[in-house]
Amino acid sequence: MKYSHKIFYGLGSAIALLTLTFWFFGGMHLGWTHSNETRMEIDPVTSLEYPVIEKKFTPGVDFLTVGLLAVGLFSIVGYVLKRKIGPQ
Repeated sequence: MKYSHKIFYGLGSAIALLTLTFWFFGGMHLGWTHSNETRMEIDPVTSLEYPVIEKKFTPGVDFLTVGLLAVGLFSIVGYVLKRKIGPQ
């Protein structure tokens, strides 16, 4: 297949864009990925604070790293296929 390396470059670009966008709009957490978030609420009757745990996915640096490693893998495969096919 003459243009198979371009498919891998395109997939790598799409994964990079999706990973960065999801990480950016998901909270850009600089720690590990979290699946729960704890927030404090105030009881209206007693005026005491208490923690409320709710399920919320927050992508961390590990999510970003795995996504960018996948991009690197697709780029390497595309480069190898391009070299195998020869100059165009």
